[in-house]
Amino acid sequence: PRRRPWPAEATGYLTQVAVGAPSFGEVSLVQHGVVGRPDDGVRRLRYRRRWRSKLWGLWQPLASFEASPRNLAGSLRWSRALMPGTEEAPAGAPDADGTGLDLHFESKVEQSLPDERALASRSGDGSASDDALPTFEQKAELVI
Repeated sequence: PRRRPWPAEATGYLTQVAVGAPSFGEVSLVQHGVVGRPDDGVRRLRYRRRWRSKLWGLWQPLASFEASPRNLAGSLRWSRALMPGTEEAPAGAPDADGTGLDLHFESKVEQSLPDERALASRSGDGSASDDALPTFEQKAELVI
């Protein structure tokens, strides 16, 4: 049989390993990049937990955290189903699952981390750059 050579263009890859349980949440490790370029790869560690219990019987929280060599991020999302979807809802308040009219409020904090080149080029005067400040984002979504 005739063998095909590797393509001249770069070949990408994506690997994800996850483990989870309803009471614990989900931890996943994601790595993607270009074959043959180990320095270009991106690694992320993620944790997500959705609580089954609802605050005041209406609002369902979802917490997430993500860490990579380039940044750290954490968010807390509160979801509420305003109208249940077409499927039968169990007794009590329905879940905000995207089948009806849902309302989401999310707060997110993200911190960029300097790379080795930035640390090496930084002067010793102790001044912090704007890149060192975390960003805070809040958003509201109405999902139909």
